[in-house]
Amino acid sequence: MITFWFQKDKNSSKKKPARRATRSRTVRLESLEDRQLLSGGPWSGFWGWGGFGGGYYASANAGSTTAAATTQAATTTALATSNAAPSYGQNVTLTATVSTASGTPTGLVQFMDGTTVIGTARLRSGVATLNIGSLAVSTTAQSITAQYLGATAFAGSTSTAAVGVTVSQAASTTLLSSSGNPVAPGQAVTFTARVVPNYNVGTTTTTTTASLVGSLFGFGDGGGCGGHGGSAGLAPSGTVEFDSVDSTGAVTVLGTATVNNGWASFSTSSLPTGTSSIKAVYKGDTNFAASNSQTISQAVSATLSSARTDVDPTGQVVLNTANTLNITVRPGRSSTSTAAPTGTVTLFDVTTGAMLTATPIALTASTTSTTKALASFAATFTTTGVHFIIATYSGDANYASSQQIIPLFVQAAASSGNGWGDGSGGGRHRRDW
Repeated sequence: MITFWFQKDKNSSKKKPARRATRSRTVRLESLEDRQLLSGGPWSGFWGWGGFGGGYYASANAGSTTAAATTQAATTTALATSNAAPSYGQNVTLTATVSTASGTPTGLVQFMDGTTVIGTARLRSGVATLNIGSLAVSTTAQSITAQYLGATAFAGSTSTAAVGVTVSQAASTTLLSSSGNPVAPGQAVTFTARVVPNYNVGTTTTTTTASLVGSLFGFGDGGGCGGHGGSAGLAPSGTVEFDSVDSTGAVTVLGTATVNNGWASFSTSSLPTGTSSIKAVYKGDTNFAASNSQTISQAVSATLSSARTDVDPTGQVVLNTANTLNITVRPGRSSTSTAAPTGTVTLFDVTTGAMLTATPIALTASTTSTTKALASFAATFTTTGVHFIIATYSGDANYASSQQIIPLFVQAAASSGNGWGDGSGGGRHRRDW
Protein backbone atom coordinates (compact mmCIF):
# COMPACT_ATOMS: atom_id res chain seq x y z
CA MET A 1 0.00 0.00 0.00
CA ILE A 2 1.33 3.48 -0.91
CA THR A 3 0.29 6.86 0.53
CA PHE A 4 0.71 9.92 -1.71
CA TRP A 5 0.91 13.43 -0.24
CA PHE A 6 -0.19 16.25 -2.48
CA GLN A 7 1.18 19.78 -2.17
CA LYS A 8 -0.49 22.91 -3.45
CA ASP A 9 1.00 24.30 -6.62
CA LYS A 10 2.16 27.83 -5.90
CA ASN A 11 1.71 28.72 -9.56
CA SER A 12 -1.89 27.64 -9.63
CA SER A 13 -4.30 30.33 -10.70
CA LYS A 14 -7.16 28.60 -8.95
CA LYS A 15 -8.41 29.50 -5.54
CA LYS A 16 -6.56 27.87 -2.68
CA PRO A 17 -8.42 25.26 -0.71
CA ALA A 18 -9.95 26.61 2.44
CA ARG A 19 -8.68 23.63 4.36
CA ARG A 20 -5.12 22.46 5.00
CA ALA A 21 -2.43 22.83 2.39
CA THR A 22 -1.78 19.12 1.98
CA ARG A 23 -3.98 16.17 1.13
CA SER A 24 -3.31 12.46 0.94
CA ARG A 25 -4.65 9.54 -1.09
CA THR A 26 -3.99 5.86 -0.49
CA VAL A 27 -3.56 3.47 -3.42
CA ARG A 28 -3.44 -0.33 -2.89
CA LEU A 29 -1.22 -2.28 -5.29
CA GLU A 30 -3.18 -5.46 -5.99
CA SER A 31 -0.90 -7.30 -8.38
CA LEU A 32 2.59 -7.76 -9.73
CA GLU A 33 1.58 -5.77 -12.79
CA ASP A 34 0.66 -2.79 -10.53
CA ARG A 35 4.07 -2.84 -8.86
CA GLN A 36 5.81 -3.20 -12.22
CA LEU A 37 3.83 -0.21 -13.44
CA LEU A 38 4.88 1.80 -10.38
CA SER A 39 8.58 1.02 -10.79
CA GLY A 40 8.80 2.14 -14.42
CA GLY A 41 7.19 4.20 -17.12
CA PRO A 42 5.21 7.36 -16.32
CA TRP A 43 4.79 6.47 -12.63
CA SER A 44 8.52 6.71 -11.83
CA GLY A 45 8.89 10.40 -12.51
CA PHE A 46 6.60 13.39 -12.40
CA TRP A 47 2.95 12.35 -12.01
CA GLY A 48 -0.04 14.39 -13.00
CA TRP A 49 -3.02 13.46 -10.84
CA GLY A 50 -6.53 14.56 -11.58
CA GLY A 51 -9.58 14.66 -9.37
CA PHE A 52 -8.17 16.49 -6.34
CA GLY A 53 -8.74 20.12 -7.29
CA GLY A 54 -6.78 22.32 -9.63
CA GLY A 55 -3.11 22.93 -9.30
CA TYR A 56 -2.17 19.88 -7.32
CA TYR A 57 0.47 17.38 -8.33
CA ALA A 58 2.21 14.34 -6.94
CA SER A 59 5.85 13.44 -7.39
CA ALA A 60 8.04 10.64 -6.21
CA ASN A 61 10.32 13.37 -4.82
CA ALA A 62 7.67 15.39 -3.00
CA GLY A 63 5.90 14.61 0.24
CA SER A 64 6.02 11.20 1.88
CA THR A 65 5.77 7.81 0.15
CA THR A 66 5.48 4.47 1.96
CA ALA A 67 4.94 1.00 0.45
CA ALA A 68 4.45 -2.52 1.75
CA ALA A 69 6.14 -4.56 -1.04
CA THR A 70 5.83 -8.33 -1.41
CA THR A 71 9.08 -10.28 -1.69
CA GLN A 72 9.09 -12.65 -4.66
CA ALA A 73 10.46 -16.15 -4.22
CA ALA A 74 13.25 -17.17 -6.60
CA THR A 75 12.41 -19.91 -9.12
CA THR A 76 14.23 -22.27 -11.46
CA THR A 77 12.85 -23.59 -14.77
CA ALA A 78 13.77 -26.92 -16.34
CA LEU A 79 12.77 -28.00 -19.87
CA ALA A 80 12.42 -31.46 -21.42
CA THR A 81 11.21 -32.74 -24.81
CA SER A 82 9.48 -35.97 -25.76
CA ASN A 83 11.45 -36.26 -29.01
CA ALA A 84 14.68 -34.52 -29.93
CA ALA A 85 14.65 -35.82 -33.53
CA PRO A 86 11.08 -35.64 -34.94
CA SER A 87 10.14 -35.63 -38.58
CA TYR A 88 8.22 -32.71 -40.07
CA GLY A 89 4.67 -32.47 -38.73
CA GLN A 90 5.32 -34.97 -35.95
CA ASN A 91 4.06 -33.84 -32.56
CA VAL A 92 6.66 -32.91 -29.96
CA THR A 93 5.70 -32.40 -26.31
CA LEU A 94 7.69 -29.73 -24.50
CA THR A 95 7.48 -29.91 -20.69
CA ALA A 96 8.60 -27.04 -18.44
CA THR A 97 8.88 -27.61 -14.68
CA VAL A 98 9.13 -24.51 -12.46
CA SER A 99 10.48 -25.07 -8.94
CA THR A 100 10.95 -22.92 -5.86
CA ALA A 101 12.08 -23.46 -2.27
CA SER A 102 8.59 -22.91 -0.89
CA GLY A 103 5.15 -23.04 -2.48
CA THR A 104 3.97 -23.93 -5.98
CA PRO A 105 4.55 -21.38 -8.76
CA THR A 106 1.57 -20.32 -10.88
CA GLY A 107 1.21 -18.31 -14.08
CA LEU A 108 2.42 -18.72 -17.66
CA VAL A 109 5.41 -20.23 -19.42
CA GLN A 110 6.54 -19.11 -22.88
CA PHE A 111 8.35 -21.60 -25.10
CA MET A 112 10.95 -20.08 -27.42
CA ASP A 113 12.72 -21.26 -30.56
CA GLY A 114 15.72 -18.96 -30.33
CA THR A 115 14.06 -15.54 -29.96
CA THR A 116 10.72 -16.60 -31.48
CA VAL A 117 7.79 -17.49 -29.24
CA ILE A 118 6.36 -20.81 -30.44
CA GLY A 119 3.70 -21.21 -27.76
CA THR A 120 2.49 -20.39 -24.26
CA ALA A 121 1.09 -22.72 -21.61
CA ARG A 122 -0.26 -22.28 -18.08
CA LEU A 123 1.38 -23.93 -15.11
CA ARG A 124 -0.56 -26.70 -13.42
CA SER A 125 1.01 -27.94 -10.20
CA GLY A 126 4.24 -26.30 -11.33
CA VAL A 127 4.30 -27.98 -14.75
CA ALA A 128 3.44 -26.52 -18.18
CA THR A 129 3.27 -28.57 -21.40
CA LEU A 130 3.07 -27.58 -25.05
CA ASN A 131 2.31 -29.97 -27.94
CA ILE A 132 3.65 -28.63 -31.21
CA GLY A 133 3.87 -30.14 -34.69
CA SER A 134 4.87 -27.07 -36.67
CA LEU A 135 8.63 -26.97 -36.10
CA ALA A 136 10.46 -26.31 -39.35
CA VAL A 137 12.80 -28.81 -40.99
CA SER A 138 16.38 -28.08 -39.92
CA THR A 139 19.81 -29.52 -40.59
CA THR A 140 21.09 -28.37 -37.18
CA ALA A 141 19.45 -28.50 -33.78
CA GLN A 142 16.95 -25.77 -32.99
CA SER A 143 17.55 -24.18 -29.57
CA ILE A 144 14.33 -24.46 -27.54
CA THR A 145 14.00 -22.71 -24.17
CA ALA A 146 11.23 -22.12 -21.64
CA GLN A 147 10.67 -18.76 -19.93
CA TYR A 148 8.56 -18.58 -16.78
CA LEU A 149 6.93 -15.14 -16.71
CA GLY A 150 6.57 -14.95 -12.95
CA ALA A 151 3.62 -14.18 -10.66
CA THR A 152 2.85 -12.01 -7.62
CA ALA A 153 4.77 -14.21 -5.22
CA PHE A 154 7.23 -15.81 -7.64
CA ALA A 155 10.04 -14.32 -9.70
CA GLY A 156 10.38 -15.25 -13.34
CA SER A 157 13.14 -17.52 -14.65
CA THR A 158 14.44 -19.08 -17.87
CA SER A 159 15.52 -22.67 -18.39
CA THR A 160 19.24 -22.83 -17.86
CA ALA A 161 19.92 -25.41 -20.59
CA ALA A 162 18.37 -25.15 -24.04
CA VAL A 163 16.88 -28.29 -25.55
CA GLY A 164 18.12 -29.15 -29.03
CA VAL A 165 15.48 -30.38 -31.50
CA THR A 166 16.45 -31.39 -35.04
CA VAL A 167 13.52 -31.79 -37.45
CA SER A 168 14.02 -34.03 -40.49
CA GLN A 169 11.95 -34.46 -43.64
CA ALA A 170 8.88 -36.61 -43.22
CA ALA A 171 8.53 -39.76 -45.31
CA SER A 172 5.90 -39.70 -48.04
CA THR A 173 3.69 -42.28 -49.72
CA THR A 174 2.68 -41.85 -53.37
CA LEU A 175 -0.37 -43.66 -54.73
CA LEU A 176 -1.35 -43.78 -58.40
CA SER A 177 -4.78 -44.21 -59.99
CA SER A 178 -6.18 -44.32 -63.52
CA SER A 179 -9.40 -42.73 -64.74
CA GLY A 180 -10.23 -45.90 -66.70
CA ASN A 181 -8.77 -49.33 -67.28
CA PRO A 182 -8.99 -50.35 -70.05
CA VAL A 183 -9.42 -47.43 -72.42
CA ALA A 184 -10.10 -47.64 -76.15
CA PRO A 185 -7.28 -46.88 -78.60
CA GLY A 186 -6.87 -43.09 -78.91
CA GLN A 187 -9.00 -42.43 -75.81
CA ALA A 188 -7.54 -40.07 -73.21
CA VAL A 189 -6.70 -41.51 -69.80
CA THR A 190 -5.91 -39.42 -66.70
CA PHE A 191 -3.40 -40.62 -64.14
CA THR A 192 -3.74 -39.12 -60.67
CA ALA A 193 -1.04 -39.30 -58.01
CA ARG A 194 -1.91 -38.78 -54.36
CA VAL A 195 1.04 -37.90 -52.12
CA VAL A 196 0.46 -38.20 -48.37
CA PRO A 197 2.67 -38.03 -45.26
CA ASN A 198 3.82 -41.37 -43.89
CA TYR A 199 4.50 -41.21 -40.15
CA ASN A 200 4.15 -44.95 -39.61
CA VAL A 201 7.47 -45.76 -37.97
CA GLY A 202 8.12 -48.23 -35.16
CA THR A 203 5.38 -50.09 -33.36
CA THR A 204 3.17 -47.13 -32.48
CA THR A 205 1.49 -44.37 -34.43
CA THR A 206 3.76 -41.40 -33.81
CA THR A 207 1.72 -38.53 -35.17
CA THR A 208 -0.97 -39.04 -37.71
CA THR A 209 -4.45 -40.13 -36.75
CA ALA A 210 -6.80 -42.05 -38.98
CA SER A 211 -9.01 -39.02 -39.50
CA LEU A 212 -6.05 -36.88 -40.60
CA VAL A 213 -4.77 -39.32 -43.19
CA GLY A 214 -8.29 -40.11 -44.30
CA SER A 215 -9.10 -36.46 -44.89
CA LEU A 216 -5.79 -35.98 -46.70
CA PHE A 217 -6.49 -38.91 -48.98
CA GLY A 218 -10.16 -38.02 -49.57
CA PHE A 219 -11.50 -41.51 -50.24
CA GLY A 220 -14.99 -41.82 -51.67
CA ASP A 221 -17.28 -44.83 -51.71
CA GLY A 222 -17.79 -47.11 -54.70
CA GLY A 223 -15.01 -45.76 -56.87
CA GLY A 224 -15.55 -42.03 -56.65
CA CYS A 225 -12.96 -39.75 -55.19
CA GLY A 226 -14.16 -38.22 -51.93
CA GLY A 227 -12.79 -34.79 -52.74
CA HIS A 228 -9.52 -32.96 -52.88
CA GLY A 229 -9.89 -31.38 -49.49
CA GLY A 230 -7.67 -32.05 -46.52
CA SER A 231 -5.01 -30.43 -44.42
CA ALA A 232 -2.96 -28.17 -46.66
CA GLY A 233 -0.50 -27.54 -43.83
CA LEU A 234 0.59 -31.19 -43.88
CA ALA A 235 0.11 -31.87 -47.60
CA PRO A 236 3.28 -32.33 -49.67
CA SER A 237 4.04 -29.94 -52.54
CA GLY A 238 6.51 -30.05 -55.43
CA THR A 239 6.17 -32.08 -58.65
CA VAL A 240 5.30 -35.61 -59.78
CA GLU A 241 6.77 -37.32 -62.85
CA PHE A 242 4.59 -39.87 -64.68
CA ASP A 243 6.60 -42.68 -66.31
CA SER A 244 6.00 -45.61 -68.63
CA VAL A 245 8.30 -48.54 -67.87
CA ASP A 246 8.91 -51.27 -70.47
CA SER A 247 9.79 -54.92 -69.88
CA THR A 248 13.53 -54.14 -69.75
CA GLY A 249 13.08 -51.44 -67.12
CA ALA A 250 13.69 -48.56 -69.52
CA VAL A 251 11.74 -45.46 -68.51
CA THR A 252 9.87 -43.08 -70.82
CA VAL A 253 8.74 -39.87 -69.17
CA LEU A 254 5.13 -39.19 -70.17
CA GLY A 255 4.89 -35.85 -68.41
CA THR A 256 5.08 -33.96 -65.12
CA ALA A 257 2.54 -32.15 -62.95
CA THR A 258 2.61 -29.77 -59.98
CA VAL A 259 1.42 -31.16 -56.65
CA ASN A 260 -1.52 -29.15 -55.33
CA ASN A 261 -2.49 -29.95 -51.73
CA GLY A 262 -1.09 -33.45 -52.23
CA TRP A 263 -2.67 -34.14 -55.66
CA ALA A 264 -1.14 -34.21 -59.14
CA SER A 265 -2.74 -35.31 -62.43
CA PHE A 266 -1.61 -35.95 -66.00
CA SER A 267 -3.65 -36.91 -69.10
CA THR A 268 -2.54 -38.60 -72.32
CA SER A 269 -4.15 -40.23 -75.35
CA SER A 270 -0.92 -41.49 -76.91
CA LEU A 271 -0.46 -44.81 -75.12
CA PRO A 272 0.04 -47.72 -77.54
CA THR A 273 -2.44 -50.57 -77.92
CA GLY A 274 -1.73 -53.29 -75.40
CA THR A 275 -0.62 -52.98 -71.79
CA SER A 276 1.70 -50.27 -70.43
CA SER A 277 3.28 -50.23 -66.97
CA ILE A 278 2.77 -46.75 -65.46
CA LYS A 279 4.24 -45.34 -62.25
CA ALA A 280 4.43 -41.93 -60.59
CA VAL A 281 7.61 -40.49 -59.06
CA TYR A 282 7.20 -37.78 -56.39
CA LYS A 283 10.30 -35.57 -56.37
CA GLY A 284 9.99 -34.37 -52.77
CA ASP A 285 10.04 -30.86 -51.28
CA THR A 286 11.51 -29.07 -48.26
CA ASN A 287 9.34 -30.96 -45.77
CA PHE A 288 8.73 -34.34 -47.44
CA ALA A 289 11.09 -36.91 -48.92
CA ALA A 290 10.68 -38.31 -52.44
CA SER A 291 8.75 -41.54 -53.07
CA ASN A 292 7.61 -43.81 -55.92
CA SER A 293 4.10 -45.10 -56.48
CA GLN A 294 3.03 -48.63 -57.22
CA THR A 295 2.98 -49.68 -60.89
CA ILE A 296 -0.33 -49.76 -62.78
CA SER A 297 -0.88 -52.08 -65.76
CA GLN A 298 -2.79 -49.74 -68.05
CA ALA A 299 -4.60 -51.52 -70.88
CA VAL A 300 -5.47 -49.91 -74.21
CA SER A 301 -7.94 -52.31 -75.87
CA ALA A 302 -11.13 -52.32 -77.88
CA THR A 303 -12.22 -55.71 -76.53
CA LEU A 304 -11.35 -55.95 -72.82
CA SER A 305 -13.79 -54.83 -70.13
CA SER A 306 -13.09 -53.19 -66.80
CA ALA A 307 -13.18 -55.06 -63.50
CA ARG A 308 -13.81 -53.67 -60.04
CA THR A 309 -11.85 -54.99 -57.07
CA ASP A 310 -13.08 -54.48 -53.49
CA VAL A 311 -11.27 -55.24 -50.24
CA ASP A 312 -13.05 -55.14 -46.88
CA PRO A 313 -11.69 -56.23 -43.50
CA THR A 314 -13.85 -58.32 -41.18
CA GLY A 315 -14.24 -55.96 -38.21
CA GLN A 316 -11.46 -53.86 -36.77
CA VAL A 317 -7.84 -54.42 -37.76
CA VAL A 318 -5.72 -55.21 -34.70
CA LEU A 319 -1.96 -55.37 -34.18
CA ASN A 320 -0.28 -58.81 -34.28
CA THR A 321 -3.57 -60.54 -35.11
CA ALA A 322 -4.64 -62.51 -38.17
CA ASN A 323 -7.09 -60.03 -39.73
CA THR A 324 -9.32 -61.38 -42.48
CA LEU A 325 -9.41 -59.29 -45.65
CA ASN A 326 -12.34 -60.15 -47.93
CA ILE A 327 -11.71 -59.62 -51.67
CA THR A 328 -14.42 -59.33 -54.32
CA VAL A 329 -13.80 -58.90 -58.07
CA ARG A 330 -16.75 -58.05 -60.33
CA PRO A 331 -17.45 -56.28 -63.64
CA GLY A 332 -16.80 -52.55 -63.55
CA ARG A 333 -19.51 -49.97 -64.08
CA SER A 334 -18.60 -49.48 -67.74
CA SER A 335 -17.99 -53.18 -68.42
CA THR A 336 -19.57 -54.82 -71.44
CA SER A 337 -18.97 -58.30 -70.01
CA THR A 338 -21.20 -59.97 -67.44
CA ALA A 339 -19.04 -63.05 -66.89
CA ALA A 340 -17.55 -63.72 -63.49
CA PRO A 341 -13.86 -62.68 -63.49
CA THR A 342 -11.18 -65.34 -63.19
CA GLY A 343 -7.51 -65.09 -62.30
CA THR A 344 -5.61 -64.08 -59.17
CA VAL A 345 -5.19 -61.23 -56.67
CA THR A 346 -2.11 -59.98 -54.81
CA LEU A 347 -1.95 -57.68 -51.75
CA PHE A 348 0.83 -55.14 -51.19
CA ASP A 349 1.39 -52.91 -48.12
CA VAL A 350 2.61 -49.58 -49.50
CA THR A 351 3.27 -48.20 -46.01
CA THR A 352 5.83 -50.85 -45.10
CA GLY A 353 6.83 -51.80 -48.65
CA ALA A 354 6.01 -55.46 -48.00
CA MET A 355 4.10 -57.92 -50.19
CA LEU A 356 1.48 -59.48 -47.94
CA THR A 357 0.71 -62.40 -50.24
CA ALA A 358 3.70 -64.64 -50.81
CA THR A 359 1.94 -66.08 -53.87
CA PRO A 360 -1.08 -64.79 -55.81
CA ILE A 361 -4.47 -65.80 -54.39
CA ALA A 362 -6.73 -67.67 -56.81
CA LEU A 363 -10.26 -66.34 -57.20
CA THR A 364 -13.23 -68.67 -56.76
CA ALA A 365 -16.72 -68.21 -58.18
CA SER A 366 -19.32 -66.77 -55.86
CA THR A 367 -22.17 -69.07 -54.86
CA THR A 368 -24.62 -66.16 -54.64
CA SER A 369 -23.78 -64.22 -57.81
CA THR A 370 -22.89 -65.20 -61.37
CA THR A 371 -20.80 -62.05 -61.89
CA LYS A 372 -18.60 -62.09 -58.78
CA ALA A 373 -15.39 -63.88 -57.87
CA LEU A 374 -14.16 -64.09 -54.28
CA ALA A 375 -11.01 -64.57 -52.24
CA SER A 376 -9.87 -63.94 -48.67
CA PHE A 377 -6.54 -63.50 -46.92
CA ALA A 378 -5.44 -63.39 -43.27
CA ALA A 379 -3.10 -60.41 -42.89
CA THR A 380 -0.97 -59.77 -39.79
CA PHE A 381 0.39 -56.26 -39.13
CA THR A 382 3.31 -55.59 -36.77
CA THR A 383 2.99 -51.78 -36.67
CA THR A 384 0.02 -49.66 -35.67
CA GLY A 385 -1.32 -46.71 -37.60
CA VAL A 386 -2.48 -46.28 -41.19
CA HIS A 387 -1.45 -48.92 -43.74
CA PHE A 388 -2.25 -48.40 -47.43
CA ILE A 389 -3.03 -51.80 -48.95
CA ILE A 390 -3.15 -52.30 -52.74
CA ALA A 391 -5.07 -55.25 -54.18
CA THR A 392 -4.10 -56.05 -57.77
CA TYR A 393 -6.33 -58.20 -59.96
CA SER A 394 -4.42 -60.03 -62.69
CA GLY A 395 -7.10 -59.75 -65.40
CA ASP A 396 -8.21 -62.50 -67.78
CA ALA A 397 -9.50 -62.96 -71.34
CA ASN A 398 -12.50 -60.73 -70.64
CA TYR A 399 -11.20 -58.19 -68.14
CA ALA A 400 -8.23 -55.87 -67.88
CA SER A 401 -6.07 -55.85 -64.78
CA SER A 402 -7.27 -53.53 -62.01
CA GLN A 403 -6.15 -52.26 -58.63
CA GLN A 404 -7.91 -51.12 -55.50
CA ILE A 405 -6.40 -49.42 -52.46
CA ILE A 406 -7.79 -49.33 -48.95
CA PRO A 407 -6.38 -47.43 -45.97
CA LEU A 408 -6.46 -49.73 -42.96
CA PHE A 409 -6.06 -48.28 -39.49
CA VAL A 410 -4.25 -50.87 -37.38
CA GLN A 411 -5.05 -50.51 -33.69
CA ALA A 412 -3.03 -51.78 -30.75
CA ALA A 413 -6.21 -53.39 -29.37
CA ALA A 414 -9.85 -53.63 -30.37
CA SER A 415 -12.03 -50.70 -29.31
CA SER A 416 -15.72 -49.89 -29.15
CA GLY A 417 -15.48 -47.38 -32.03
CA ASN A 418 -15.22 -48.00 -35.76
CA GLY A 419 -11.45 -47.64 -35.64
CA TRP A 420 -11.31 -45.81 -38.96
CA GLY A 421 -12.91 -42.78 -40.52
CA ASP A 422 -12.00 -40.25 -43.16
CA GLY A 423 -12.77 -37.20 -41.06
CA SER A 424 -16.24 -36.85 -42.60
CA GLY A 425 -18.12 -39.30 -40.43
CA GLY A 426 -17.85 -42.18 -42.91
CA GLY A 427 -17.05 -45.80 -42.23
CA ARG A 428 -15.22 -48.02 -44.69
CA HIS A 429 -14.02 -46.35 -47.85
CA ARG A 430 -12.84 -47.83 -51.12
CA ARG A 431 -11.34 -46.54 -54.31
CA ASP A 432 -11.34 -48.25 -57.72
CA TRP A 433 -8.09 -47.97 -59.71
